Amino acid sequence: MLGVLFMYTAFSGFGTATPLGEEAQNANRVIGHGVLISVVVLGLFFILASYAFTVGWGPTKMLEYSKELVPGIILTKSYLGIIGAIVITVLFVNSLFTDAVVFTNSLYRVVFSMSRDNVLPGILSSIHSSRRTPHVAAGIMVIIAFAIGAISVVSLGGFNAFLYTGIAATLSALLVHMFANASLAGIVRKMKLKLNTVMDVIIPAISIVILAFVFYGSFISIDRIVVIASISFIAWVMVGLIYSGISRKYLVHEKVS
Repeated sequence: MLGVLFMYTAFSGFGTATPLGEEAQNANRVIGHGVLISVVVLGLFFILASYAFTVGWGPTKMLEYSKELVPGIILTKSYLGIIGAIVITVLFVNSLFTDAVVFTNSLYRVVFSMSRDNVLPGILSSIHSSRRTPHVAAGIMVIIAFAIGAISVVSLGGFNAFLYTGIAATLSALLVHMFANASLAGIVRKMKLKLNTVMDVIIPAISIVILAFVFYGSFISIDRIVVIASISFIAWVMVGLIYSGISRKYLVHEKVS
């Protein structure tokens, strides 16, 4: 069960389409359909890949499979030779770059919106004069991501850095998703829309419980990397809460003035 839940949080990036809603025409339909189609296509692909990997490796040998870093490439080499393994490796690396671009596009648009709403410094909502993109937010996010990656690799080593960034990012993403789900009913009421008990309350509540279970599962195996990632996550939350409190007081004071 934990494996299924962690797979979901590790490989599901379809939510990154939602920040593009502001720029899309007929966003309610286009973004909604895009997310739904992505879920269906990715879900079918993962089922097929899981079945193929299990059969190819051997159902009775899956314990050995779980200990390998890149079992898919090992399987490809066994059945298609070194050329096939190279092709799959190139496609895999290309997929990593694609993920980085997609998540960066989503992240800096969220940062841009938060800056525009006076939650983050105003410079982050700057727009490029000709390309009309939030270039300052994008540049700063890329620099921060590169710095975190470089420092973690140098201090922890390549594989541990991968675990560290993965754990810290997963904990952060889970918390953000839980907050988003918890706030949905309030947002619907604030926008004076009709509250759908099932869609706006029950389903988000179920999602929070599932995400909380994954959150708990992150701490089942405690080691040095988990502790370091958890401390980084807690520090990030504390800084965010302090900054949010200061920003809110500043906005209240500005409105009163």
